[in-house]
Amino acid sequence: MGIRVTARGLARLLPLAFFVALPSLASATPDHRDGVTVRHAPKAPINPAMWVKLAALPPWIPSRPEPFALGSSPSALDAFRAKWLQVRDEIAQDAIMLAGCRSVPETCPPAARRFLALIDGARGKEGRALLGEINRAVNLAIRYVSDLKQHGSDVWSAPLATFASGQGDCEDYAIAKYLALRESGIATENLRLVVVQTRRDRAHAVLAARLDDCWLLLDNTALVLVPDHERTDYRPLIAFGAEADLANAETALVDRPLAGSM
Repeated sequence: MGIRVTARGLARLLPLAFFVALPSLASATPDHRDGVTVRHAPKAPINPAMWVKLAALPPWIPSRPEPFALGSSPSALDAFRAKWLQVRDEIAQDAIMLAGCRSVPETCPPAARRFLALIDGARGKEGRALLGEINRAVNLAIRYVSDLKQHGSDVWSAPLATFASGQGDCEDYAIAKYLALRESGIATENLRLVVVQTRRDRAHAVLAARLDDCWLLLDNTALVLVPDHERTDYRPLIAFGAEADLANAETALVDRPLAGSM
């Protein structure tokens, strides 16, 4: 039996079809393809402030000599810079402690012994195998606990302090990997502590290690190493290295407040 649709009936159905399609349109999210951000309809109601934030974000950039292809900027995220300067000095003290432990093992604190055992476990490995082993070992050695729960505020801990407590959050993992790779023979110019913004609008920290002109990310959320240009769900904010306190920063995000803490 055929169905006959009159002009009047079609006119009544069109508004209904619009409201059926509306939820799927409202739930669409940004789509990133080939370095281009394709923005779809946001969830209703539209918040003009949200579009201002989106307009301030720089485009996705493929891999270059620096992790995430960060461009130089005269601006700085002073809070992150201050934390890096402090923890960099503490890293230097930890390196002295590790050297003393190698010379006089019986005086070595338990945390330093565990850290040295982790480094020794990667002995003999090179290149990607070394990076992967350090990433895996540190990820498994530390239990994730937020700074808010552990310290009551955002604290960047030195490696031996993290290993003494056995817990930390993302930048604590990254800082521990930084020292572990340095102690394993990786040159400091090939290491960067990178603070990124995730798609959930949260700050996150990873360690970037350069291997054969490619930056690989050592992330506490994954045991697999991923090239920086493949992590399109991360947007770089700032990077730190041993030679430059402030390696780079994205100008559009310097003064933008971040939701959540690392």
